[in-house]
Amino acid sequence: MSLSHIFNDDLYKATKENDMILMVRSGTVSQRTFFATSYYDFGLRHVLTSTRGGVSVTPFSEVDRDVLETMHAKLTDLGGHPPPLPASETVVIERKPKGLGL
Repeated sequence: MSLSHIFNDDLYKATKENDMILMVRSGTVSQRTFFATSYYDFGLRHVLTSTRGGVSVTPFSEVDRDVLETMHAKLTDLGGHPPPLPASETVVIERKPKGLGL
């Protein structure tokens, strides 16, 4: 299912930061109340998300493929020139379990 409809309502606003980065704000655009701002960086292949609770960085390997394809297409539609997405992302960092479930 295509996710392109998410930009047609008033909950998401996408802008091109540069050829490699798409900024997506979620919230109520007409009232300028944003809940989160995400930067999809196709050069470094990660998503930086800023919310009122802090900042997180997520590697593309942990992002839903449909979302990545949609954001890649949106950046291209806005005039960006991101590199093509690889055939599949693999998890680069393996987390080792810590003692006592911590």
